Amino acid sequence: MLWEVFARRGLGLLADQGNANNRQDQTEDFSIPSACEEPENQNDIGIISNQGCPDSDGDGVVDIDDQCPNLSGIKENNGCPYECNTFTDQDGNIVDCINYGSYDWSVENAQMVTYRDGTPIPEVIDTNEWNNLKSGA
Repeated sequence: MLWEVFARRGLGLLADQGNANNRQDQTEDFSIPSACEEPENQNDIGIISNQGCPDSDGDGVVDIDDQCPNLSGIKENNGCPYECNTFTDQDGNIVDCINYGSYDWSVENAQMVTYRDGTPIPEVIDTNEWNNLKSGA
């Protein structure tokens, strides 16, 4: 609907405002993107940031480019969800994980005992020692 409204007024897909200092060089156009011509229902009309094209699952990938248009996914995976089952941390622990958006989240607390560079992570239990700690923990 958005594209149709603008296209009827000459502000279609190929319209060009021309030079901002010259009011006589605009190019009107009445076309709309083919991906947006006839949505199945009026609720499928896309938002302005998608140039009026529908994005049924709201993941930011327009339906014509979305390989999973009914599942929210990530752009890097063509609109499909990325699934993370497990990963191995730097200490060799196998961790169960889930994917939320474009991030992998562990489903359990970290069990690492070293930083990525191999430096031991201090295990501090005493409150005073914790308050005076100068390194990460």
